[in-house]
Amino acid sequence: MRCSVLLALLTILPMPVWPQELPNLLTNPGFEAVGEAGWAQGWTVWPTKLPEAEAVSVDGAVAHGGQRSLRLRHASLGSYTRAQQVLTLEPHQRYALTVWVKAENVVGGGGSMGARLYVEGLGGRDRATEAVFGTADWQQLLVGPYDSGNGGRITVMCYLHLASGTVWFDDLQAFKVTPEWEQQMEQRRLQAGLEAQVRLAEDTARRAADQTALAELAALRAKAGGVKLAVPTDVRHGPPYNEYDAEVYAIMARLNARRLEQRGGVVAWAADPFAPVPALGLVPERRQLAISLTAAVGDREQAALNLCNLGSQPVRVRVSCDGPGATGPKVTLREAVHVETQGGRLIADPLPRLREGRMDLPPGVFRQLWCDFSTTDCQAGTYRSRVQVSIAGQPPLTCPITVRVLRTQLPATAPIATWNYSYQNWPILRDRWGQVREDLVAHRINSYCWPSDTLPWPQFNADGTLQPLDWTNFDQAVASHGPIQWLLLWPGFEWPKNVALRQEGLEPGTPLWEERFTTWFRAVIAGLKERGFGHDRVAWYLRDEPTTAASAQIVALTGAAVHQADPRALVVENPYHAATQPVLDTMAPIVDIWCPMLSWPKGELLQWFQDQSRKSGLLWTYQVLSKDADAFAAYRLSFWDCWRKGMSGQGFWDYADTGGTTDNWTPYPEGRTFYSVVYNGDPEELIPSRRWEAWREGTEDYTLLWLLKQSRPQSPLLADEVEKLMAAPSPEALAALRSRVLEELGR
Repeated sequence: MRCSVLLALLTILPMPVWPQELPNLLTNPGFEAVGEAGWAQGWTVWPTKLPEAEAVSVDGAVAHGGQRSLRLRHASLGSYTRAQQVLTLEPHQRYALTVWVKAENVVGGGGSMGARLYVEGLGGRDRATEAVFGTADWQQLLVGPYDSGNGGRITVMCYLHLASGTVWFDDLQAFKVTPEWEQQMEQRRLQAGLEAQVRLAEDTARRAADQTALAELAALRAKAGGVKLAVPTDVRHGPPYNEYDAEVYAIMARLNARRLEQRGGVVAWAADPFAPVPALGLVPERRQLAISLTAAVGDREQAALNLCNLGSQPVRVRVSCDGPGATGPKVTLREAVHVETQGGRLIADPLPRLREGRMDLPPGVFRQLWCDFSTTDCQAGTYRSRVQVSIAGQPPLTCPITVRVLRTQLPATAPIATWNYSYQNWPILRDRWGQVREDLVAHRINSYCWPSDTLPWPQFNADGTLQPLDWTNFDQAVASHGPIQWLLLWPGFEWPKNVALRQEGLEPGTPLWEERFTTWFRAVIAGLKERGFGHDRVAWYLRDEPTTAASAQIVALTGAAVHQADPRALVVENPYHAATQPVLDTMAPIVDIWCPMLSWPKGELLQWFQDQSRKSGLLWTYQVLSKDADAFAAYRLSFWDCWRKGMSGQGFWDYADTGGTTDNWTPYPEGRTFYSVVYNGDPEELIPSRRWEAWREGTEDYTLLWLLKQSRPQSPLLADEVEKLMAAPSPEALAALRSRVLEELGR
């Protein structure tokens, strides 16, 4: 069963009672009222043509309350269905929604969001519960509370997304919340977080067979039950977040001190920088304190040390690095900070720079020190440095680090197109675009997807003459970005007004529309060429994620107009698992560059995409990656998957989508999923995440494979060894294979 810690805790920690005196805004929230066809009144089904028979139905045999519930059932991992209802919210009010969910054998495919209650609307500020997978009895989930802003319509969706299995939804509630209810919810969240840490500590104590720790945790659980917990004022330094949380970690400090027969003090050990870092656990009995790295010129390599304070009091340590000299790699020291995800997990993700070389170590918490080595201005050679952790009252901990820089030079631009939807209007990027530009280039982003407002839309005189196009937005975008290898221009043909070229009364598909589309598009192509963007640098991303017959028809209509205006223009489309073969076949004559979701194409379908790519010689891919995504598997390893599938472009959602908030350190504001790979909090830089660093490393891995193919195309490292890695992936196996590639390049 793949349920999150938070979802599991909902069965233990009771939901505050819904204020019955406030009206439920939903119609037929328990699916009890059905029409003659047996469908629930007040609800609509999407899509209208279901991918499977009885995929969406009212179940009279299973219910949480009353006699009926909504049931979604899929046999295929590629199916996506939902039941939905539209509500209108008043402006500047606080709202919340709850739902009871039961699941049976829910298994997600690639990119699956599982079973969720999803709220769409309010200017794109969508909200959702945590995803449900596996098998679970009835659980109550929450969206919000959140502010309605200027009010307006929202769509409440019960969905099962790209997953097989069965899920039931029942007894939904949508209501205005009171301050008292919000305070109850905050306490419930804090109690859930504490309970999660206690459970993890108990599991650790059982593995260590430490009865003393188990007894201490049982006493803590009894003491903390029903206590009002302090709300943390700053989560940017990681746990512990309150006095009871601190006691959990203190118990772990004592447990590890007993195991290691050590009276307090700080211990350290080398770790893979992209392996998961738990906030608490068992300190290894054998701890290595020496690191060797192999790098190319123009490379970035990382070393990591895990630290744990086994004492009873917080300790401030000082970290220094005796660098390898002026001609050696440049070293930046960072700390991996634990933050909470929407699902209630603690992950080490943001990497703020160490200020004045200081790290604070509360008892029992695992902290990770990052050493980032840049070989951009390096000569080939072997460089030695030493990281030293100084602690009052004990000898310093010293870790020698050897960086061997080989003669291989990484090119300035990666041989794979990379993009991450780095729109300039994300809240945490405001007034920081100079830093953003540097950050994107430093992480080897070389291509950009620009939304429809960047394009010069047409205006016609009364006689049908096209007026001069306004390139202001486009030119400003070009000026504010670094080097551009590819532009993915997205005219937003999801929206009918854009298909109509933003011309009132212009009917798509008519002769007049075709004439004006051709006139406008040729003028755009001419303007792009004047600006240095020929057909080999521009891909027309007509609409996002076309998976239905209707969306495929829009691609076919607009794509045919594109090719009619200029046969050399390239059309790119990014379908995912929900697209059927007939949908793909509808678009096939139009699409020049296929960009399917990475986890989807396998076997015959992968071969189909590869065959289709021969038209342009390009096959790309993309992923949708939230804060929960694993740095190693989802970001770095993905480039090795691209290599073996013959893909020469990869993008991911998203660079800076923080759900509309300017603070992406906590997952709590309004239930939004965070995708951002950068954090705010440092005026001098956008704080990178371990996920963002893993993306850059993956890009460089791909580049090394590409370089090896240029010089030794028959090398078994390019195919057989990559397949072995993908069959049994691990950070250690990848690092070993990467070193072998570098060694072969250096011969």
